[in-house]
Amino acid sequence: MGSLKITKTITGQFYTSVFNYKTQPALVRKESGEWVATTYGDLAKKASSFSKFLYANGIRPGDRVALMLENSPEWAIADLGTLSIGAADVPLYATVSDEQAKYILDNSGAKVVVVNGEAQLIKLKNVVEDLKKLELVVTVKENTGPIGDKKVVTLSSALESGSNVNEDIVRKVKEAEDCVEENLLASIIYTSGTTGMPKGVMITHGNFMHNVEATLNEVHIDSSDRHLSFLPLSHVFERMAGHISMLSVGATIYYAESVEKIPDNIKEIKPTVVISVPRLFEKMVGKIKDKVANAPKARQKLFNWAIDVGTRYTDRTNLDKNSLWLGIQHKIANKLVFSKLAAAFGGNIRYFVSGGAPLNIDLAIFFRAVGIKVLEGYGLTETSPVIAMNPPNDIRAGTVGKKLSNLELKFLSDGELLVRGPSISKGYFDNQKATKDAIDSNGWFHTGDIAEMDDDGYIRITDRKKDLIVMSNGQNVPPQSLESSLVGDEFIVQAVAIGNNRNFMTALIVPNFVRLERELERIGISNTIDKDALVENEKVVELYAHRLEKLMVSFANYERIKKFKLLTDEFSEAGGELTPTLKVKRKIVLEKYSNIIDEMYSS
Repeated sequence: MGSLKITKTITGQFYTSVFNYKTQPALVRKESGEWVATTYGDLAKKASSFSKFLYANGIRPGDRVALMLENSPEWAIADLGTLSIGAADVPLYATVSDEQAKYILDNSGAKVVVVNGEAQLIKLKNVVEDLKKLELVVTVKENTGPIGDKKVVTLSSALESGSNVNEDIVRKVKEAEDCVEENLLASIIYTSGTTGMPKGVMITHGNFMHNVEATLNEVHIDSSDRHLSFLPLSHVFERMAGHISMLSVGATIYYAESVEKIPDNIKEIKPTVVISVPRLFEKMVGKIKDKVANAPKARQKLFNWAIDVGTRYTDRTNLDKNSLWLGIQHKIANKLVFSKLAAAFGGNIRYFVSGGAPLNIDLAIFFRAVGIKVLEGYGLTETSPVIAMNPPNDIRAGTVGKKLSNLELKFLSDGELLVRGPSISKGYFDNQKATKDAIDSNGWFHTGDIAEMDDDGYIRITDRKKDLIVMSNGQNVPPQSLESSLVGDEFIVQAVAIGNNRNFMTALIVPNFVRLERELERIGISNTIDKDALVENEKVVELYAHRLEKLMVSFANYERIKKFKLLTDEFSEAGGELTPTLKVKRKIVLEKYSNIIDEMYSS
């Protein structure tokens, strides 16, 4: 285990990196087909200019600056410039609704908002009249025109004016920078709101940096690492792991062009670290398996053989894992199959890091089998965020690993996990009741997650306390384990289990239509049939019924899905069913599909 010690302020550690890695690329994005880098030295200059601009425009320590930006160098400039003078930033998802944007900007009392992209500008224009505390809008986009009665400045002109302020401003900014310390508020991060309007979590510099230090002592990252950033920086997971951590050690952050371009970007930049959520890993593996399914039979057999060999070779409980013959087979599998899969991920991946939701155990075993390390971890916005993670040299599939060394854990009688330590946030902004409900008088944060820990200290999260389904017969059913089992099937891409106050369990299922279409000829259905007719087709429904019957074998009778409905469209953020980090908004799903759900129970 390492013993890395870092500065307990975000900006203090960043400027240490600037001193050590001034000419090294810090941020890289594609412009006109070419990857263009911003060095640590250039980033520091721009962040400093922005902080001086803010101060010259009346922003003082403790004020809030909202960041309504997509992942970009501008996000980093605005973030570091804001934090440098002791102000706090308030990140908003680029996909936030008008209503949520208005609520967050108003609730946080943001005096400045930095915005880019036409969609974000339209949202801001729609709500700006109601934002009485907002004084200034900084736009990345040039020539945006007026935004209500607010002062509008382009980022380029803001940086230019910040670099030309008078000596009095320079002196006062330096004084403000010197007063930044670990207990100062760094950010108000609004939770994604799966059950209503979000709450603003207050995270200090020290909260973040204690978490960064403990995490980097578990997982080695240094200035030679390259990270591909595509999860929203508005989310605490990417903010800490893919932004603050990388800048703390001199690593280079590449910004993906888009989610669709991730496979191409991975091959181009050959990252060493990629941070993601399970849904994207599911898509990656789904594409691999679809490609194999369309390959000649001989290649399919070779792939399946290799996966079986890799699974047995990497299974720590397999008594034959060290046999000479299995070792020889594994070398062959690696040469013929695994090396090619590694190349598809750029060839240099040291770690995939998974968080935000449970990783399907079959998915974890698949990656382990092919020799790609996926470090599944666990945490919440309120814990800045990491509580536990799998150590790189002893990954246990189906667990979220061990707790970080600077945290304490305990379990309530109902299995709820409580955590205490230096990365626990200050609570919720302007919401004392919610803060008292979440953090008790002894400093224990109540996670709301049901968990268990084995004798080796590995933690398994079994469900969200608030998501627990209470059936009309009094039985409690954790939906995540059911849903994880369902989406592990090659014919299913999404599933939501239902049964609250009902006498049996049902599910809404989104088929994997790519896989299903290859099966149509075998079950005697024309492949010209449209999706609406397909999900109602008796033979298709029968196919899924058989698959569910097998998937439900390991569950208690009362937990098993008795009825289901196949849907034509995937749950999505645009449709309102998913958060920006691809978590299901159960309340929205239950409301949106209430007629279908009622039909399952009435028929």
